[in-house]
Amino acid sequence: MNTYQEAVEYILQIPRFAGKTGTDNLKCILSILGNPEKSVPAVHVAGTNGKGSVCKMLSLIFNEAGKKTGLFISPHLEKINERISVNGEDISDEDLK
Repeated sequence: MNTYQEAVEYILQIPRFAGKTGTDNLKCILSILGNPEKSVPAVHVAGTNGKGSVCKMLSLIFNEAGKKTGLFISPHLEKINERISVNGEDISDEDLK
């Protein structure tokens, strides 16, 4: 992708609800990558409602405690860049593309 607009269009065309395919492919990819999920401290939030709010609050709490955070939420409210943030700062237009 060469432009911010192309990146936004690509993200917005991804289906919101995909069929469940199991975890075999994910486990294979993680194994090829050396299982990074086992060495990176992470919080996985699951459920039906409120995940974005809970994740945003956890991010703020960890930032206040001096921890580095990365956050991905969906959908966005105003600008698609809100979906990805590091230490509370939304990704820039340049980094998104």
